[in-house]
Amino acid sequence: MKPCGYYVLVKVEEVEVKSASGIIIQTREGAEREFTGQCIGQVQSFGPLAFKGLAGGKCKTPKDWGVEVGDMVEFNRYDGKVPHAEGFSNYRLIQDEHIWAVIKKGDCSKKLHIHDENA
Repeated sequence: MKPCGYYVLVKVEEVEVKSASGIIIQTREGAEREFTGQCIGQVQSFGPLAFKGLAGGKCKTPKDWGVEVGDMVEFNRYDGKVPHAEGFSNYRLIQDEHIWAVIKKGDCSKKLHIHDENA
């Protein structure tokens, strides 16, 4: 999938729901709700206009903005559109300006863990 315009294709991190003892207790509805609120993912590709013209016109490529394919990024919670294409349910199309940070290796875990104290 190749984004159009100013959009960036981001693969969103998977969500695991674990009990305090480490048992995965994930319901489909709960996992979908947590996925929708997820705000960390890996950049897969850029639309042809992504990041161009930002910073007062100085930005010519995503790299000028500090973002590259493969980077882990943080974006607005609940932002973007989930593509309907088969095989892309873990992805979001996000506007370039809605990516707030590049996360360096070690700044976050591979998966988001939510501990349910009641389980």
